[in-house]
Amino acid sequence: MTNGAQVWGPLTVATRLATQLIPDAPRTFRTSPEQLPDQAADDQDQLRKTRLFWAIYALDSYVNITTCHNGELLDRSIERLLPNRALAWETPGGPLYSRSENQSMSIDPQYVFSHHLEALDLSREIHRIYVDFSYHKSSGEADTVGDWISRVLSCSADLFDWSARLPRMLQMDAVQETAKVTPRCFSSLVMLHGYWCALVIHLHSMVICPTLPECPRLSEVRSQSHEHCTRAVEHLIGMIGRIRGTTLKQLGWPFAWSLWTALRYLLACQVHSGMQILDGWDTLLRCLQAAAKYWQIGMKYWRMLNRAMSELQQSMSSPLLGPPRFLSSVVDLRISTADLEDRFRVDPVLHQRDDVPEHSNNTDATRFGCEYPDPRAVENNLATEMSIYSTSIFQDPDTWYNMPLYATSAYQQSSQSTFDSTAAYP
Repeated sequence: MTNGAQVWGPLTVATRLATQLIPDAPRTFRTSPEQLPDQAADDQDQLRKTRLFWAIYALDSYVNITTCHNGELLDRSIERLLPNRALAWETPGGPLYSRSENQSMSIDPQYVFSHHLEALDLSREIHRIYVDFSYHKSSGEADTVGDWISRVLSCSADLFDWSARLPRMLQMDAVQETAKVTPRCFSSLVMLHGYWCALVIHLHSMVICPTLPECPRLSEVRSQSHEHCTRAVEHLIGMIGRIRGTTLKQLGWPFAWSLWTALRYLLACQVHSGMQILDGWDTLLRCLQAAAKYWQIGMKYWRMLNRAMSELQQSMSSPLLGPPRFLSSVVDLRISTADLEDRFRVDPVLHQRDDVPEHSNNTDATRFGCEYPDPRAVENNLATEMSIYSTSIFQDPDTWYNMPLYATSAYQQSSQSTFDSTAAYP
């Protein structure tokens, strides 16, 4: 995935067709041949349709929270298949049929995904909270902020309760004991807990954001939210230490978003509170760069973070250079990731540089006792040294919309030189 505009249209079509997978819908799809209109749907046929619906549901949930987009699937469509969702992912003789505590860890990805869907239920609520956080940021009413904090705390309790209720074989300790997990299930477990860590950080980092209107309850919750975020980052770093290149390839772009969420939180803490970035910054950033070998969006996240960190280091060494424009946007958690991508896109049709005024000159600056360099030199330096996206390894800036949604062999070959340093990760 590259940006929201490329996936919103196809996703809308997919979600609308997904409603026809519901058994009692006015129109339904069938996958078995030569089925008579008055013949009951075959069990296997309905099972395939149900699983397809929840796969589209997962994609819709991923895209919503990643690109800050409103969900396409309506609640009433989801609720019609929700009661029987667990049954759709059962396998004969699998863990769902036997819940003995002494059972060995003979799980499969299908079983892990059935629990991952429950985390996606919570992600949709977190996304609604974030939308309110973004669009109602200017409200100064203490009652409004208090109600919003109540929603955050309630959702946080559900997140931790979901993690505590996971079967023993799916707990966080299972990721640490890699010898007891089959290789084909290890990536599913990493994705399950990595995404949960990102949801915790995404939810509680809103509370830490200093732009929220102050109220007594907010100050009480902030320290606890910071502890939750820090612990989630530490869990994520611990999992990364056990990931190998073959596993990273199987995680998908939502895991790249999880890394981005953790890294953006660390950067915001450094800027807002002066907290030194944890030693795991390099570990997370290196893993994100390695993930970019397989998922385009990972390289975009990596470039934005490097740009922001470069501005932070420059501002610390030379305070007179002025406020870093890109860094201030990255650490303002009210600005969604999709807006960050669009705001700093190199496409000249969608983006016009406003770093330097068009008609400014040195004469205007010297009237106020300041001495600035030539604006054209500044713009050239920004374009060459601080560009977010290097179009030389992809395509021309005016054809960004032709870039593939997902990693392909052609993409990997064309950008192989960029990822030579990450080929042997970790």
